[in-house]
Amino acid sequence: MIKKKIVYVATVYFAVNNFLVPHILESKKIFDVFVLTNTKNIDPMLKNTLLRNNIKLINIPFKRHISIIYDLWCMIKLIFFFLFNKITICHSITPKAGLLSMIASLITQVPFRIHTFTGQIWANHIGLKRKFFIFIDKIINLVSTHIIVDSRSQKKFLVKNNVIGTDSTVLGNGSIVGVDTNKFLFDEKIRIKIRNKLAIKNRAHVVLYLGRVTKDKGICVLIDAIKKCLEQKLNVILLIVGPCEGLAKDDLFDHFEQKYKKKLKYIDYVNNPEDYMSASDIFCIPSFREGFGQVAIEASSCGLPIIASNIYGLKDSVIINKTGYFFKNKSVSDLASKIIYLINNKEIQKKMGDSGRSYVLDKFSQHNIVMLQNQFYKKIIVD
Repeated sequence: MIKKKIVYVATVYFAVNNFLVPHILESKKIFDVFVLTNTKNIDPMLKNTLLRNNIKLINIPFKRHISIIYDLWCMIKLIFFFLFNKITICHSITPKAGLLSMIASLITQVPFRIHTFTGQIWANHIGLKRKFFIFIDKIINLVSTHIIVDSRSQKKFLVKNNVIGTDSTVLGNGSIVGVDTNKFLFDEKIRIKIRNKLAIKNRAHVVLYLGRVTKDKGICVLIDAIKKCLEQKLNVILLIVGPCEGLAKDDLFDHFEQKYKKKLKYIDYVNNPEDYMSASDIFCIPSFREGFGQVAIEASSCGLPIIASNIYGLKDSVIINKTGYFFKNKSVSDLASKIIYLINNKEIQKKMGDSGRSYVLDKFSQHNIVMLQNQFYKKIIVD
């Protein structure tokens, strides 16, 4: 029997790598699967994984920021792709991919058009810019047949702002893909290995940030908070892991006085984030906006206590006073005080880390989320 065809669309390849691979591999059991993304500088491991499993990888030269010529060109490529391939489901994540692929699949009458909302670029904007990006999200919702949201608090936020309806779906307890708890697991040997590699002494308290390095991720707030910790003579190291976007590596170090520069360790994008979590003591996510906070539950799975900014998208991924703490959004002093408290209370660190691991095992199993999404596909096709 000829399989129906499903297309996954994402603006950048690392969205595929971080959020879609388990879904893609599970979908392959019942669908002929295509992945459409910008393949420039694609991770060879991701490419090999897709090709080895007979997943068709198609280059669409998306740009993350608005570029009318490129956006129109991408739209045309999507339209022709959908015209010449009888697609049953088009499923998009990320705003640019969502807008262009949902419109293109509507034009070409793809029967099932699904978009997953993973966070709002407009959440911290004001004025015309905010209205413009809300308008884009409303268009995505309008031309989609089904909407998935990656957290309950984000769904509530979007419904309140009249972007989506209450009939949108949250899979299980939220998250895009859940957590592979066999991968995200504390490893003492890896901890020693990574600390030796980075010349971090065993007694140092390592605060980890892992993700895109941008201003709206609150990285400057975190750096200033770490400086307050250092001013109190605490033996703390800030470990930043992730690609710089809008901030250069040198900009990060320039935030520190010369005497503190050795207290910052920076690593670019890695395929083994769990290793750096094992090497750390506290995980911090100081974002100004998040859809869910996937990396927070991954860190919890590795036994790390979480300190997160008190915003809607993170409220589903941290249990206050049990798996971590919230700090007032953008408040350097509040963040610093939470870090200092955990550094000075190792037993609370351990208790929160253990609770976080249990929380993830109970609520965010990757297997469950992947199965729920596959069941979602089957249900909409049958209905």
